[in-house]
Amino acid sequence: HTLLGRILVDKVSQEEEMARWKRMTLQQQQTLESLNRSIEMYVDEQTRLKEQLELINAQIQRHIDCIHDIQLHLQQHIKESNVLQDLSNDLCSKKMEYSQKLKHVIKQERDIGEQLKSSQRSKSNHSLRTLLSLNTDHANGIGHKVSKDDTLLAMQVFCCNDDFSSNDNNNNNNNNNNNNNNNAITRQQKMTLATSISTAVASDGCCCVDLPIVHDRDSDILDSLQFQQVAFHCPTRTKLWSWKRYYSTEKHGISMNTFYEKCANVEESLLLIKDKAGRVFGAFVDVPWVCSEDYRGSLDCFVWTWDERNHLCVYNSSGKHTYFVRSDMTSITIGAGGCPALYIDSDFYFGRTAKCTTFASPPLTSDNFVILCLEVYGIE
Repeated sequence: HTLLGRILVDKVSQEEEMARWKRMTLQQQQTLESLNRSIEMYVDEQTRLKEQLELINAQIQRHIDCIHDIQLHLQQHIKESNVLQDLSNDLCSKKMEYSQKLKHVIKQERDIGEQLKSSQRSKSNHSLRTLLSLNTDHANGIGHKVSKDDTLLAMQVFCCNDDFSSNDNNNNNNNNNNNNNNNAITRQQKMTLATSISTAVASDGCCCVDLPIVHDRDSDILDSLQFQQVAFHCPTRTKLWSWKRYYSTEKHGISMNTFYEKCANVEESLLLIKDKAGRVFGAFVDVPWVCSEDYRGSLDCFVWTWDERNHLCVYNSSGKHTYFVRSDMTSITIGAGGCPALYIDSDFYFGRTAKCTTFASPPLTSDNFVILCLEVYGIE
């Protein structure tokens, strides 16, 4: 029995050891399968990483190529910038040279203008004396005597009166043919004299221009002769056409939209302003009235005012700046370079004026003014 018991105990021990070995074998198989799966996952991950690395390398290469192209473009832009800088320096030097020449030309023009005025004054005096002498001789037939202070309008009336009295003179000519042949002056001769006088007087700033300046209706700011005095200083091309009133605060209101709508087709215009103090001033603008933040215009632009002695003062471009006209929905500015010669707010009510280097002009009226009436006349 003892031997049998030992055999049974050994058998049980062997079975237990066999079961333990089976369990260990099963665990090892599971571990091996897990390792195989891990190896497969590692291989897949390695393959995926290789593909991503290839993509990254390709992107890096593209970026390198782009950087190279950018460097080439940058070098090209640097060269172009250097060329532009050189051109800008040349342009600045030429601009300064042109400015000096322009000042010299303006000075020469002023000297020539003074000489022309002097010669035209002499011619005017001679023509006036001749016309006065002829008018005195024919006072009975004409009924109008011209004095030295007569304006161009009086001279034109003189010539027209001669035309109206031509029928009576023709009857008198039948009886006094010999005397008239020796002393009479034809209407054409008188018109020639009147034209020469008008040219000389206009150049002296005392009357209107030699070509007729006609506007479609009377201004609420200037009378006819004052308007002609201002228009005389406009460029010569404007003297071939008549003037039309396109905008008036008295008629069209104080809306900026209405202002731009009415003045949309006005290429060259006279701006007339009268403030509540009774001062009259304005500007000539050679560009259309459009809503823009940029400065526009040319050397033909000028500002003007009537001084306390009722003399017209005109201030042309000084050549220092090109800040002539800027107009948008908030304001209108004429002249700049420190302070504007004329600033008008969007309500056409308040305005400012100051000494302006663009036109070398003093304040056109009091520094801050209230607008009583504003008009725009354009050529048609």
